[in-house]
Amino acid sequence: MALVLDDRVKETSTTTSTGTLDLSGAVSGFQTFVAGVGNGNTTYYAIVNRDEAEWEVGLGTVTDASTDTLARTTVISSSNSDSAVNFSAGTKDVFCTLPASKVANLDTDDNLTIGSGSAGVDYTLTFNGADSDGVLTWMEDEDLFKFTDVINVGVDDAGHDVKFFGDTASRYWLWDTSADGVVQLGTLTVGVDDAGYDVKFFGNTASAYMLWDTSADDLVLAGAAGIDLAGDIDVDGTANLDVVDIDGAVQLDATLTVGADDQGYDIKFFGDTASAYMLWDTSEDDLVLAGAAGIDLAGDIDVDGTANLDVVDIDGAVQIDATFTSGVDGQGYDTKFFGDTSSAYILWDTSEDKLLTAGGALVDIVKDKLMIGGTAVTTTAAELNLLDTASANSVVNSKAVIYGSSGELAGTLSTAAQTSVTSLGTLTALTVDDVAVDGKVVTMTGSTDDTAVLTVATNGALSLVTTDTAAAAANIQITADGTAELAGTTVTLDSAADIELEATNDINVPTDVGLTFGDDGEKIEGDGSDLTISGNTVNLDSSMNHTFSSTGKAMVLGF
Repeated sequence: MALVLDDRVKETSTTTSTGTLDLSGAVSGFQTFVAGVGNGNTTYYAIVNRDEAEWEVGLGTVTDASTDTLARTTVISSSNSDSAVNFSAGTKDVFCTLPASKVANLDTDDNLTIGSGSAGVDYTLTFNGADSDGVLTWMEDEDLFKFTDVINVGVDDAGHDVKFFGDTASRYWLWDTSADGVVQLGTLTVGVDDAGYDVKFFGNTASAYMLWDTSADDLVLAGAAGIDLAGDIDVDGTANLDVVDIDGAVQLDATLTVGADDQGYDIKFFGDTASAYMLWDTSEDDLVLAGAAGIDLAGDIDVDGTANLDVVDIDGAVQIDATFTSGVDGQGYDTKFFGDTSSAYILWDTSEDKLLTAGGALVDIVKDKLMIGGTAVTTTAAELNLLDTASANSVVNSKAVIYGSSGELAGTLSTAAQTSVTSLGTLTALTVDDVAVDGKVVTMTGSTDDTAVLTVATNGALSLVTTDTAAAAANIQITADGTAELAGTTVTLDSAADIELEATNDINVPTDVGLTFGDDGEKIEGDGSDLTISGNTVNLDSSMNHTFSSTGKAMVLGF
């Protein structure tokens, strides 16, 4: 849809109210709106009621239909206080016009004025070309001109001075073709924020120019054009430079980035010594110090990853906040820690895979902090030192035991008091001078559930009880290689069966001590000469003869 103005366009209409007009056809000598303006286009219109003081000027839209219409899109001025007129009945003349507010006029001072002075209204001047239009817009709120195309002053190799003055006296911007340079006294603005325009400055050398390229938002120096800075350059953003030759000092107040993530570039810093330089090598993603180049750190170095160093000389303290690893599994390296004393050091010797101490170096371990196989060693240094005074197969203290070559305890307990002696296996032999048992029961197990229990009761009473679960052979045998004595106030032999006295010689009963049967009324007793058998009745019962023999003495039988 376009705005179209055409000559001698006039029709009539009888439409009432404020809505779209139905057009009744062209007045004689004029053309219709559809013919002059075209279907769907807009145009400026005027409506005049022949019978009433009603009129309206505005922007309308033409529609080609069985009955052509004109929509009253925008009212510019009217008899109804510049609002849409509610037309009465009667014939209205409808024709194309040019509103006064839309006409640029040249006043008596030859000043050309465009617009009506309305706030917030921009004015655009369009140059309709064959391929593209050139547009110049006055931005009312921004108070500036906007160009939609490149502005060229002169042509290649034939430029012209351009001077732009400001509101302040003697302040201007000048493109000086005599020097092919810019002289600026004041601020230069081309375009507005987010709507800029290309600006190209030619020099006296063919194909040399400076271009502000809005397509890339870059300043382009083409051909032989360059920048020669006698002062400083302050770059807040990113400077993409193919080659940089810096003869003086460079100060960067923000981050320096070379390349982009996954696309870097080598950076080399040379020193005053031949072949000495520092290189950021992107082929290896490593910082390389070549020749005599080194790093002298007055402060700290913080390494989050892995530092592969051939030789390290550290003059101060080192703090490591993560695991320290020397070498890799199967390939270690010697690590040596020197002390303040000459020839004193601790060495992890990879040739032996062990930790060595040399000179006056010591390992001071807090008690209970040494673990062997996951078990803490709780002994003290003093207790360990007892081993120095011990000889083979001896015990020098209740906590320092010397074992034999096969792991057996073959020593002698040399102290009087021993807390306990425990054999985890078979104790082949144990020799002691005296045994004092503080408990009351000593249980000896001959076989499973077959025991002999020695129990001490009140007043020192002692019992020895043997038990055989099969009730077969829980016997007690006392054998003496000499005299066996059983003494007591009363000695009682209690047996569920016979009591057998076996001897290879006599069984001697002391003088005047008899064998009683039940009580003293039934007794056999001897006084060293005579044997007396007493009882109410003495029965001699034998299946054989009874022989009484008395040598040289009389035998007395009393009845």
